[in-house]
Amino acid sequence: MFDLVADAEKYSEFMPGCRGVNVHSRRREGDVEYLHATMRIGYRLIEERISCRVELNRAKLDIHVENTGGPLRYLVNSWVFHARADGGCEIEFNIDFALKNRALSFVLNGIFDRVFQYMVEALEKRAGQLYGVPAQTLMLDPSANNVPKPG
Repeated sequence: MFDLVADAEKYSEFMPGCRGVNVHSRRREGDVEYLHATMRIGYRLIEERISCRVELNRAKLDIHVENTGGPLRYLVNSWVFHARADGGCEIEFNIDFALKNRALSFVLNGIFDRVFQYMVEALEKRAGQLYGVPAQTLMLDPSANNVPKPG
C-alpha cells in the first residue's frame, strides 16, 4: 500500500478529479525520498494546480506532504502504514488544509466528507486491482471523528 500511495504519477489513472501529476525533482537520502511535484486537479471546466513537497520514508512506512503553491493557504497531510497480522494494511491518514478563497472554502466544507469518501474508495479499488485481493471497503461516518475536516 505504501507503493500505491507513493506512486502519485499514476493518480490520474484512478483518483477522482486528478488530471495529472508532474514530478519536478526527486532525490534520495538513505531510506527517504524527497519529491517536489505538481498535481492538476479539476472538475468539469475548473482546474487548479497544487505544488507540494513530499517525503517518502520507506523504512518508517510513512509519507508526509506539504503544499508549496496553488489555491491552498496551507496543506499538511501524512500517511502511516501498519501491517496487519492477516496480511492486510491499516492506514492512518491525517490532513489539515485551508483554501486561500474563503467562498470556495465554504463550499468545499459542505462536500468534503463525500469527496474524501470517493478518494478512499478509489484507493481501495486500485489496491484490489493491483494486489489481486478484493478491497474491504471502509465506510466512514461523516458525523464521527474518523473523517478529516479542512482547517
